[in-house]
Amino acid sequence: MHSTLRKLLMPTQRRTHTMKLLSQDSRRDPQRHQYCAGMKNCAYLAGYVRDRTAHGNSFRIQLTNNENLLLPVLLPPGIRLPEEFRERAPMKSICQIRGGKHPVTGEQIPVVYARSFSRANILELPRKSAFEKRVPPEAPDDASFKPFGSGFRPTDACNQVVLAGYVAGIELRRPSVDGDGKEINGRCTILLRQSRHPEEAIPVTMYGKWTEQVVEIVRPGMALFVEGKYRVRPVKYGEAGADGRQPVIAVPYIHVDPPQLPGEDDIIYLRPGVKEPDWLIELKESFARRRAPAQSSGEQSSRDNATAPRAVPIAAPQAGAAGVAKPNGAVATGPIDASQVTF
Repeated sequence: MHSTLRKLLMPTQRRTHTMKLLSQDSRRDPQRHQYCAGMKNCAYLAGYVRDRTAHGNSFRIQLTNNENLLLPVLLPPGIRLPEEFRERAPMKSICQIRGGKHPVTGEQIPVVYARSFSRANILELPRKSAFEKRVPPEAPDDASFKPFGSGFRPTDACNQVVLAGYVAGIELRRPSVDGDGKEINGRCTILLRQSRHPEEAIPVTMYGKWTEQVVEIVRPGMALFVEGKYRVRPVKYGEAGADGRQPVIAVPYIHVDPPQLPGEDDIIYLRPGVKEPDWLIELKESFARRRAPAQSSGEQSSRDNATAPRAVPIAAPQAGAAGVAKPNGAVATGPIDASQVTF
């Protein structure tokens, strides 16, 4: 068996709460840093360091001139950001994602962990135009920060996310109009499981006209692959200050394109001869048992039904056992303490 595949399938071991940083060789080889427990899980971020001293174990990355959109990143336990990456220094990082609870809103969110720190080149930094946009009146605007960028280019390499996993829940919000006549886009949120611990399920969000069609097709227990970007949604919180601006908190999310069916390189358990872990077999069987009563009573599936599709609600994750490290240097399992991230 290939050595990389052996590492991905290595049995879990009891360790302290740690996540290994990537070696130089692992940074260069996607097969050695893009997986968590045998499934694609990687984010590539490049931008400017902000708030590195807020908690000491987290920082934020700036990709635009809107400071309400700074991206929170958690440092692995026991790791500090190298001193060379001072406030507003350019940096790129290879990251891995877990699911966790937002400390204020309580909703399930992606929690992003940095696994490498290195200097960003001009082809990886945000576009220069990202710092020339109009900033909303309620957002801080520091016009003095005009970083050197790479100008205009056809791709946006500073923010890329790839994920694969098994559907543990689906939630649909149909398009609507609020009381002020403002149109609200349709939204579909899918929980992707990559481990036996449901509290680590990662929510990914899709917007637009295809959301209802996606919900018709996607079923719990199905394997999916998604590509997207790490973003935050500013949510007003608290009383307005002397300047009239109301404070906001950042709610992270992964904004994805329509999901795809994964290949053998996205989930290694799809490869011939690779045995699925027990938790995955149990997950599929549990969803099959839920579908069986409905099918035996003659109920048609939503894709064959003329009525609106029914989404499977995203259940509140239950806490699992802590202190278990996973293959490929993944963070120890157990509830993610998202309160340690600078939101």
